[in-house]
Amino acid sequence: MPGFKTFTNATLTAADVNDYLMEQSVIQATTTTRPSAPHEGMVVAATNTNALEVYSGSAWLEFGRWGAAATWTPVVTQSYAVGATVNHAVYFSLGKLVVAWFRITIPNPNLGAASNAVTVSLPVTAARADMVAGTGFIFDSSASLGYSGSTYINTTTTCDFRQHGTGTAAANQLGVAGFTAGITTNDVIGGFVVYEAA
Repeated sequence: MPGFKTFTNATLTAADVNDYLMEQSVIQATTTTRPSAPHEGMVVAATNTNALEVYSGSAWLEFGRWGAAATWTPVVTQSYAVGATVNHAVYFSLGKLVVAWFRITIPNPNLGAASNAVTVSLPVTAARADMVAGTGFIFDSSASLGYSGSTYINTTTTCDFRQHGTGTAAANQLGVAGFTAGITTNDVIGGFVVYEAA
């Protein structure tokens, strides 16, 4: 990497432009046309995602957006992948910090699976699992009751929900405590997570 140069001459050489100016300016590209051999600290404005990205030395990391938050399609699981209507699922990244929130209606749950936690896939792989990362809720549509709790990153790719104030780890999983038949038709789940990306 040529490094930083203070220009004192009004005439620029080809090397000045190709080596110094290119690496000292923000490059406009897309996530598929970024430089193929970037240097650590290089910054790109990804025009297809409206995101500023910096190269860490091994990967491109998003550190800001000038547009809307990114969307993703969460996979909702309770013993099997249940049908889900994603009402809202967005996230943004700031370096390795990921902030995501979602609201999902479950039209086709695994009825009667009261002993199975409801899990939701994360938009970006987490650096670690086994940690509380935000708040969550389930709305029981048949009883018009809401159950609040915490979102819990249980694997590096999924989170589940833990209800506040119950005794055992199994009973803490929303979809168990407060639900005699688990998640039922048209119940709503939602959550907010903040975590470090892998």
